[in-house]
Amino acid sequence: MSAAALKAPFPYFGGKSSAAVDVWDRLGRPKQYIEPFCGSAAMLLAAPEPASLEVIGDQNFYVANFWRALKFHPDEVWSWQDYPVSHVDLFARHRWLTEPSRTAALRDALVDADWPGDPKIAGWWLWGQCCWIGSGWCDPRRPGNAGGEPRSDSDVSDSGRGTQAASLGQIPHVSDGSSGEPVRQWLTALSRRLQRVRIVHGDWSRCLNHHYGDTETAVFLDPPYKAYEKLYSSGAAAIADAVADWARAHGRLRVALCGHVGDYDMPGWTVHAWSRGRLTYGGDKTTDDECIWFSPACLRPSPGRTIWRCSVKRTALKRRTPLKAKRWGIKYKSPRRLTRPGADSGYIHWLHSQPCCVCGNEGTGPASCWGEIQASHIRKQTGLGLKPPDRQTLAMHQGAHEDWEQRKGVFAGWADGTRWAWAAPLIAESNEAYDRYCAARARKVAA
Repeated sequence: MSAAALKAPFPYFGGKSSAAVDVWDRLGRPKQYIEPFCGSAAMLLAAPEPASLEVIGDQNFYVANFWRALKFHPDEVWSWQDYPVSHVDLFARHRWLTEPSRTAALRDALVDADWPGDPKIAGWWLWGQCCWIGSGWCDPRRPGNAGGEPRSDSDVSDSGRGTQAASLGQIPHVSDGSSGEPVRQWLTALSRRLQRVRIVHGDWSRCLNHHYGDTETAVFLDPPYKAYEKLYSSGAAAIADAVADWARAHGRLRVALCGHVGDYDMPGWTVHAWSRGRLTYGGDKTTDDECIWFSPACLRPSPGRTIWRCSVKRTALKRRTPLKAKRWGIKYKSPRRLTRPGADSGYIHWLHSQPCCVCGNEGTGPASCWGEIQASHIRKQTGLGLKPPDRQTLAMHQGAHEDWEQRKGVFAGWADGTRWAWAAPLIAESNEAYDRYCAARARKVAA
């Protein structure tokens, strides 16, 4: 099967396949991958290469049973799902799958991590998931699902979606229904991909044990969104907050957290905005409000990919005047950096060889101390094009320099007086060290 076939064989609300390329660009190639809210497992299936240890889980026991049964019994799952669209059978199978004693037995069996899953339940659930329209399939909490007519209906004019369609991305009519063999190959390819994947059912925290180093562990968190918790359960909002708290405490791992713009306050994390490009259960209001927070330990984005470091929705920039063709022959002025008052290129050059004033290059500083040493100009006043003299500069790592300029990270909440009180002694010490260096160099030249 091609790489395009490694997608979930059923439609699933809230999937992240559209953002998979951007997510894996930041997570890299970890040795352990964890996905506690797997759903359609779109992110796992889109991984550039399998990790040494992969763990997925879901609190929905139908979802967990499907992936486990597909892993161990792909042919049986295919056999049970291979059935035409039928409203009468859809209602009957819905009642059979939601029978209380059967669901209780399924929950208990899934607690055993070695249990191979029930292929009949997996196949029938897959069939109904592809035939059902909207939410409510195999959900006894929905009105009318415990008895009487179900709220949703199958579309008898089509073969359905997912495995009920002849190919990915198409919904053929009944006369164009699939022969079944392409679906069998599809499920077999997915089963091979899942052979080394651990599939867990239960609370999301059951998946979070990590056995590799911090930068070798990637965690993709896609909890129920706060504003739409009723689509999942009554306690979904509390789950989202608990997941965000765990993510903040484990920023040393490569963590990606999904939500809507403004859902979480994640200091020091970067945010990637993306659009589904189509309507969701929230209509067109949330189509462009999707975003993913990335922990400080995640990789920097590849060239051409943009991020921003706040929880504010971006707006497109518009030029007031059109671009003009470049006029050749015009000489541009040289930068004022070397001619302005207070410029000292020798001090700046020397400063780049000094240790970071935040961590001392000893590896004991904050997580923001990454990158090369830069010269951070300490400003007491700004405006009117004023720039501090080069002697009013400190050596900082690139990450610490960004935190200082943006007043975040270890410098979050510092008033102007506090910032200057911290920096002034360090500036004086740095100037004295540079003067000693210049005097020693002059004596060496004279000798």
